[in-house]
Amino acid sequence: MTVGEVRQRQFRLVKRGLDPVEVDAFLHRVAANLATARRDLALTREENQRIKHALRSWRTHFTSDVRR
Repeated sequence: MTVGEVRQRQFRLVKRGLDPVEVDAFLHRVAANLATARRDLALTREENQRIKHALRSWRTHFTSDVRR
């Protein structure tokens, strides 16, 4: 599910149904939280890649020093 799908979701209006303003506000809050979670996940993945790269470099550097 995408942020846009949450924001664009429409519900049928029915007699004695849910308050459309309240539903709309809730969907926008959910969409904002989803956007934040996806952004955080992307940043975490980038950081994970940087850490893996640094670890590989460290291993290469110190392993080659030990062999000398």
